[in-house]
Amino acid sequence: MKKITVTELKKRKGEDRLQIIDVRSAGEFEAGHIPGAINMPLEQLSQRLPDMSRDTAVLVCHSGMRACMAHDNLAGKLDDMTVLEGGTAAWQAAGEPVVQTHGSAGRWSARFASSLAFSPSRARPWPCW
Repeated sequence: MKKITVTELKKRKGEDRLQIIDVRSAGEFEAGHIPGAINMPLEQLSQRLPDMSRDTAVLVCHSGMRACMAHDNLAGKLDDMTVLEGGTAAWQAAGEPVVQTHGSAGRWSARFASSLAFSPSRARPWPCW
């Protein structure tokens, strides 16, 4: 499994071939996501495969666990996939901006946003790392 760091993603973010896919729920995505990311919740990935149109997919979630699960689910279906190490939590911890949107889950996402802050004491290694 290929991984990418926040620093590497920042350098590559403007590439046309790169598609950042956030596999969290719609409410989590609305609470704060990497600019330019598109939301494809983990449970919808197989149905949304045609939407993955670019050459390189960077899979993102809050900490990396669901992105690893997405990578496993998409193995053999996409040629070039990477997982963002540490997910949006690492992105925010590095001082990078997130976009907040408020759609149908806006009230829920506002309450949930405070739980998205990165806490090194809660960080733990996941089996796919």
